[in-house]
Amino acid sequence: MVESVHSNQDIKYLENNKIMGEPQFNNSIVLFNGSNNILFCEDGVNLTNSKIQFNGNNSIIYLSSSKYKYKTQIFVFNESTVFIGKDNNISATLRINVQESQNVIIGDDCVIGPNVDIRTSDGFPVFSGSNKKRINLPSSVIIGDHVWLGHLSYLSRGVKLGSGSIVYNNTNVLPHVTVKSNSYYANGQVISDNVFFMGSHTAYFDKNDIESNEYCQTDEYIYEEVENETLSLVYIDSMLDEYEIIERLEFIQKLLVEDKKKNRFAIE
Repeated sequence: MVESVHSNQDIKYLENNKIMGEPQFNNSIVLFNGSNNILFCEDGVNLTNSKIQFNGNNSIIYLSSSKYKYKTQIFVFNESTVFIGKDNNISATLRINVQESQNVIIGDDCVIGPNVDIRTSDGFPVFSGSNKKRINLPSSVIIGDHVWLGHLSYLSRGVKLGSGSIVYNNTNVLPHVTVKSNSYYANGQVISDNVFFMGSHTAYFDKNDIESNEYCQTDEYIYEEVENETLSLVYIDSMLDEYEIIERLEFIQKLLVEDKKKNRFAIE
């Protein structure tokens, strides 16, 4: 039986799944086509023109508090986790599709342009003609803190983006590509490294603004791997796969919510 939630008043009628928290619903819907799934919403989650759909069992979607509206379409299937960190500036519409028991993690303070797609699977298995072995296995996608995803960018299975990285507009990041922190990636290659961006949108810049933003004297958005601070992305993914659903939620809260060291998602 499909369970649907259009408002907080519908939450109390859920029988086989849970919504924890009280998100705002603005022309949005949450659908559960399965059981033992959890949508966890911190305070300050505003779902606007969004659709969240669980098409399976034992999955978690964790939405952190944000000063911006969530404008998303999220589809998860069996035994998967989606974590979206705090204060991500999401333009309509971020599409996340998590298949084959994989995970998607997005850190804090990211800028996500219009019509960005993230997928953990190609959708159909592809096999070698010689040895008949599958060649397109699924893999989780992990995005660090303060990452800029340009409009129409597409992140394929296994992509890892270090904190401070930039993916240029209309860029297809192919399977298992890793983009290092503070790198500017476009069309299959790094076009600049040791760069950083600020969150001030340039649309309304006048000549004075342009001149005042010619330089930016800060290291706040420069990231580096630091012992006992930088997390192992492989470890995070493996633990999410190993834990049962409640243990997974506790793991997320302890590692990704309570522990916010600057260089946690640095990749060098």
